[in-house]
Amino acid sequence: LYMLLQWPDDTQSIDRRTWTYGRDGWERGEKEDRFSIVWQITEIEGFETIGCNIACHNTGAPTGMWFNNPGEFGDMWNWKAGRTNPMGYVDDGWMGANSGHPDGGRYLDPGTSSYARNETATGDAPGFIWANADAIAIPPGAPSELANHFLVDADVVPVDESMAFSSGDTVPGYVLRQPTGSRADIQARGIWANGIWTVELTRALDTGNHAVLADGATFVDVIFTPGETYYFSLVMMDDTDQDHSTEDIGIPFTLVE
Repeated sequence: LYMLLQWPDDTQSIDRRTWTYGRDGWERGEKEDRFSIVWQITEIEGFETIGCNIACHNTGAPTGMWFNNPGEFGDMWNWKAGRTNPMGYVDDGWMGANSGHPDGGRYLDPGTSSYARNETATGDAPGFIWANADAIAIPPGAPSELANHFLVDADVVPVDESMAFSSGDTVPGYVLRQPTGSRADIQARGIWANGIWTVELTRALDTGNHAVLADGATFVDVIFTPGETYYFSLVMMDDTDQDHSTEDIGIPFTLVE
């Protein structure tokens, strides 16, 4: 399966939780551009009418995202301009019923992601920096002129007390790496130019047993079969964590035989 997504965005936001050194030490800021696609795997009550809005529980307690009935599953694809795109991937997860954990009904596929937080054990300073600031490794999905916005795991050294920083110095908020397992099922390349994001992604029609859960029977990747129709929901996030534009219906997608 190949998909091409294109949308207007006045700014390219790729500096997720970047560290900035100031008078009072290290501070974090910044968000990133993102999009999320949720595919219906099993029949989900209300999904074909209002899409992933059916999973939003914004009132009452607890709040979060989950489907309302046991046995309802959705395949959740998260593209992140600063964390997955530089390595050439979309993060692969899934959504189900609320199990009481902090993310409600949002879960991660088996495997490791393309990023890890760059912070010390106490979380108040970066843990790593470039091994050679004059020869920064370029992530495979990033242009060379943006190399200093990213840290690649093979090109880092721990921050130690001998390193001197000046006010205004910045260090990326994440260390990027090659994802593994089902977290690496979806490849992608996104380019921002002239106020427009263009992202092409690809995934096998059937990922096999890559995304089966521990019970050995529940698959959390949608399997695409030519001739069948699938519903998905799409949200775009502009330099934010939660605020997004969304389609308020499930979008039908028919794979031609």
